[in-house]
Amino acid sequence: TGTVRTFHVPTKELVRDRMKAIAESTAAAYGATVDFAYFDGVLPTINAEDPTAVARAAAEAVTGNVPAELPMSMGGEDFSEMLAVRPGAFIILGNGPSADL
Repeated sequence: TGTVRTFHVPTKELVRDRMKAIAESTAAAYGATVDFAYFDGVLPTINAEDPTAVARAAAEAVTGNVPAELPMSMGGEDFSEMLAVRPGAFIILGNGPSADL
């Protein structure tokens, strides 16, 4: 068992299809069969443009700084299920390096 995480749905589908093909051909090479079960899990989290612009503007208005562009992350997150129904933006808030923690 495990998880397959991708940044794009077509890549996720390709990985699933290739995993199935590899499992079936490996089983066939040994004269066996395979019962391939695959749970698609959650979709990639992809922000909508307009809500993202609103969130960036709000962060800049509050902090006086332009929010940082973070690299894409493979972290597990089900917020994508909400974004599939309504446009939105998943943002990460932080206090920066100034906290005495």
